[in-house]
Amino acid sequence: MKTLNRNGRDWHWPDLDEKMLVCFEHVLQLPEYLKYVKKFDVCIQAGGAGGVFAEYLADHFKEVYTFEPAPHYEALKANITKPNIHHKNVALGSAKGFVSLVSPKDQNCGMIYTIPGNDVPCVKLDDEVDHVDFLFLDIEGDEELALRGAARLIRECRPVIAIEDKPLNQGRKGDPSEYLKEHHGYKIVERIGRDNILIKYKC
Repeated sequence: MKTLNRNGRDWHWPDLDEKMLVCFEHVLQLPEYLKYVKKFDVCIQAGGAGGVFAEYLADHFKEVYTFEPAPHYEALKANITKPNIHHKNVALGSAKGFVSLVSPKDQNCGMIYTIPGNDVPCVKLDDEVDHVDFLFLDIEGDEELALRGAARLIRECRPVIAIEDKPLNQGRKGDPSEYLKEHHGYKIVERIGRDNILIKYKC
């Protein structure tokens, strides 16, 4: 792990990564996401991105849950300073089980994605958290699977949801925005960068 200074503090960072550093710019856009949030009790955020988003969100929410399945979870652990952040070294999916990880070869830890396998635990958000006000997912094509695993939370809590929506070399496992529209009555209210912001609009 290396140490670098960004956004006014030191961060532990994976030695080989250069491109996940964009999260230090991305996090500065979060006030635009949070303008849609009405309650600030619980936030769920994944992937972990070195703890950059979780550290920011912990200043706004009573509790933050962040999930990262990849080996650079160790950097996330080292960067967490806020006592209201809960973190786990697991993937998110539609069912409890295991997956394997594929790492890109372009120095971008943020592009690690899952394939069927038995190396890393995979959990359902419905089994991990009882409530959510803001759900923020950037998990390299697994967004719809994670949303399916959070069906109860979405139905009961009606959180504001932000999900990455961009083309991926490995393809996406479903269409998360369409899933939310068809199954949960959500609509896209804004697109910020490569993220769709969705809110509940009908019963």
